[in-house]
Amino acid sequence: MIDGNNTAVEWGTARTNLLILPVGAFEQHGPHLPVDTDCRIAVYFARILAERFNGALLPVQAIASSLEHTGWRGSYTLRPETLMAVIRDIAENAEAQNYTTLIVVSGHGGNFPLGPVCREWNRQDRKLKLLLVYPFQYAHALDRPGRMDLHAGENETSVMMHICQREFPLPGNLTYGNITSLRQPDLNTFGVGWLNPNGVPGHPEDANMERGRFLVEKMTEGIVKEVAERLELLANNRRFCGQGGLYLRQCNQDDLPELLALNCAAEEWEVYLREGQVWSILHLNRIVGAAAWRPKDKETALIGMLFIKPEWRSSSAAERLLAQIKLETAAFPRQSHDATVEEL
Repeated sequence: MIDGNNTAVEWGTARTNLLILPVGAFEQHGPHLPVDTDCRIAVYFARILAERFNGALLPVQAIASSLEHTGWRGSYTLRPETLMAVIRDIAENAEAQNYTTLIVVSGHGGNFPLGPVCREWNRQDRKLKLLLVYPFQYAHALDRPGRMDLHAGENETSVMMHICQREFPLPGNLTYGNITSLRQPDLNTFGVGWLNPNGVPGHPEDANMERGRFLVEKMTEGIVKEVAERLELLANNRRFCGQGGLYLRQCNQDDLPELLALNCAAEEWEVYLREGQVWSILHLNRIVGAAAWRPKDKETALIGMLFIKPEWRSSSAAERLLAQIKLETAAFPRQSHDATVEEL
């Protein structure tokens, strides 16, 4: 892996197309945790991913979306549209530098704008893919039932104990976690100060170093497995819609200009259109692939002119076209298993 300690030469020659961006928050975490808690958590797990997957690690985006912490001095937030613009700008820089995947690691559960901006970017099917990872989902899965531990509580404090290898003592005579019926989506309506006047809708009094070690292990295991699976899925098909929206249609002379865009052999397309059949596969009513067949003689059919646009070659387009051609030639004399296949 490489990070900010490496030189421009080392970044310029590194054998990786994977970039990792930790996104934290600069906000109150009660009377016991530092305001950069979410930054430390994001950087800790982003570094793990960079090491495991040989990635390039960017510095943390420290101020993000902390609207729910309005009312505390020392808490800073970007507008949702500002954070989204920051992610787009970083993604455009990464794409221009020929990275193919940018993993965004969020250390703050309130970074709600990250989801929409990643989804909006990915649906454009650009060269760079964004992958959003939230390590704390694997800690929240281990929340104790029946009580809130939303922010700066038992889990987050325990994780910080393990990451920082130190205790975070609590002042006495303060109450925490007194709202139990609300959950994270309610932060769109109720600020953290409404949930708990001390800024801690959780139970930090139950935090301990051993639980922190256990949670960090589970979070690490979860994000490494998640990223490995997503990278494999992207390697198989990087299109946002996958294989959705593909349709077969038989071609006629009106389709010749689009067929020529697949391959310039106008005369051959015209022969197949005149003497046999040409089938295309469409996406958004544009031809992304085509295949054809025509009789060679009374006993043999020629299957040829199979062309798929490069961006669709990892899809099922070719298989679907050939299946359709085989279906059509099944009615040909001597059946399709006698046909000669020409790969052009």
